Amino acid sequence: VYRVSSPAAGTKPSYRFWMHGAHEDVLDNQRLLSNDPVSGTLIFDDRLAFYETSIRFSGSPFARQKWTESYRLRMPKGRPLWGRFGKFNLENHQGDGALDGRERIANYLLRQSSGHIRVPYLNQWLVSFQVNERVVLQPREHVELPSREYLERWYGDDDDGAFFEMDDRHTINDSGFQESFREARVTYPPYGSKENGENREYYRYFFNPRGWNPFDDFDDLITLCRVLDPAATADVLFDDLIAETMDVEEFLRVFAIRLNTDDHDSWGARRGKNYYFYRPSVDGRWALLPW
Repeated sequence: VYRVSSPAAGTKPSYRFWMHGAHEDVLDNQRLLSNDPVSGTLIFDDRLAFYETSIRFSGSPFARQKWTESYRLRMPKGRPLWGRFGKFNLENHQGDGALDGRERIANYLLRQSSGHIRVPYLNQWLVSFQVNERVVLQPREHVELPSREYLERWYGDDDDGAFFEMDDRHTINDSGFQESFREARVTYPPYGSKENGENREYYRYFFNPRGWNPFDDFDDLITLCRVLDPAATADVLFDDLIAETMDVEEFLRVFAIRLNTDDHDSWGARRGKNYYFYRPSVDGRWALLPW
């Protein structure tokens, strides 16, 4: 099957995704919050074709829409985009539009401010995006995902530690729509009494295991939450424990930049979400990864 189209125009990198009409129908008709992708071909700048690339809609239950908002792409096995990106998002930032620059500015400043301190940041840039005739050469922001490849690049041989994504815990009904949600908290536990502080089920879905964490191990995360909760850790113990438990300088650099660029949809600002927590096994201190 061949498709003939005009060359891409403009100054931004061009990402065009072509799929069979039957796959387009599947994506259009499945439940909005489904994470099941369909396959197709990604054309990069009229130069490279990546067959068997997969695509789906992305975003939280607040932001996800069909066709008009954000997408998750996964490259074919063994063919990461630019040799680096096995999967990535193409973001439209929930109505703010891909041209909203707060996240790009925050990651640029993180890159410039690290110095002798390791402060991981994400690669982001604007692209021109098309999906069949549903979306025709519209701006989207290519956003790197905190992934195994990301940890390997930043932490080298120390990339197999505890790794969690912080998010809302959503209640989804049988029709596939959100009924309610609760924000994540870095407390012991996020909700409920201290008697349940060691029960990992009270942290589940507020903190989702990622990367090399196949054993459902929440112990180190629970320790972090206990140290950061003033109801669980006395002030006289806090200074010594916090220095052992988290990379304080790294946390503060991330907070300082994201809050001062009004990148507010995250923990420490208005919401309990949109961060990753990583604890490298050798270093043993938690780091905060922006998302």
